[in-house]
Amino acid sequence: MIYIVEIDCICLFALIFVAKSMRKKRNLGSASNYFYLSSYFTMLVIAMDIFSLLLEAGKFGVLSRIIAVNYLINIIYYVAAVCATYYWFMNTGYVINSTFWGRKRNMFLAMIPVFISIVLSVSSIWKGYYFYIDEVNKYHRGPFFFVNNLLCYLYALLSCIIALRAALKETDYIKRKQYLLISFYIVFPLLVAVIQVLRPDIPTIHVGMTVPIIYIYTELLDLQISTDYLTGLNNRNQLMRFLNMAVANPAKDKTLFLFLIDVDSFKKINDNYGHAEGDFALQKTAEVLKSVARKFGGFVARYGGDEFNYVVELDDEQTVEDIKKYFEKQCKSASKDLKYKLSLSVGCAKHTPSLKVNELFLLADSDMYKEKSVRKKLLGV
Repeated sequence: MIYIVEIDCICLFALIFVAKSMRKKRNLGSASNYFYLSSYFTMLVIAMDIFSLLLEAGKFGVLSRIIAVNYLINIIYYVAAVCATYYWFMNTGYVINSTFWGRKRNMFLAMIPVFISIVLSVSSIWKGYYFYIDEVNKYHRGPFFFVNNLLCYLYALLSCIIALRAALKETDYIKRKQYLLISFYIVFPLLVAVIQVLRPDIPTIHVGMTVPIIYIYTELLDLQISTDYLTGLNNRNQLMRFLNMAVANPAKDKTLFLFLIDVDSFKKINDNYGHAEGDFALQKTAEVLKSVARKFGGFVARYGGDEFNYVVELDDEQTVEDIKKYFEKQCKSASKDLKYKLSLSVGCAKHTPSLKVNELFLLADSDMYKEKSVRKKLLGV
């Protein structure tokens, strides 16, 4: 029994560390409250298991002989387990479609498994559905204890399906990675559940609940570090990581192109309309890049200041001209909401096996400044 308590304590302290870190970094996104609540209820599950084991071992003195205390601990355990996966399901829905939970009908339907768990847990006091406590205050499983596990896996499985479907449709690199991370939540618990069935003497279930939360949290932190705060695009570090990987592992029958994009007359926008409007211009530029990536695929990033990058693998060079024309089209569309005309100078470089990444940047930079020079002469931008 003691080694089970030790494993539970390790899991609990690890989750407490994550929860404390999350309270300090509530900028992981609007759904971070749901993530936090899922972690909190997972901690509650593990804490109740520790109390139950110590109670059964008689470590709480007179409390160890009170049957009502044992019932209360187990009711909290069962309900908290479903709540942990319920809030993960809520987190998934909010991350992928923040308007989904605005509908009362959806909220009610999502909570039905929680209501079932509460009813069956509390009624176990009289009916023993999930569990019962005998006259010597010993816990026993009831005939329907597996229902609670099914409710937990239902939430986790639905979260996985929703996240995977969204990841397959998403063209934005950051969002796709975030959705894939969410789908990972069910993988480890399923794995340890199989181990638990094959080796019931090995307490793995709480490890299976803890590992995905810690892994996903650390990956989300890494994703946040790799994201430009103002525009939501990948930042320079993530760009270099992606570009080096793309150059090292080129796609067959496709050519890698690096686009360097610069906002025309950005200093004038700041001087004439203020820095807040300048920030808004950068955000509108990011939207233009995202729309290009949605149409042609690829990877978008903010390099720094008013410079952006777009990396894409193409079948032929003619598509490069199509992309540049699409940039122009999207800029015209974005300018409708602005006090000025949003204009971009777009340079492009084609990767060849002999080129290093820094040389590719120099070529794209040179091409961009050539275009900027032409645009200044023709358009005065």
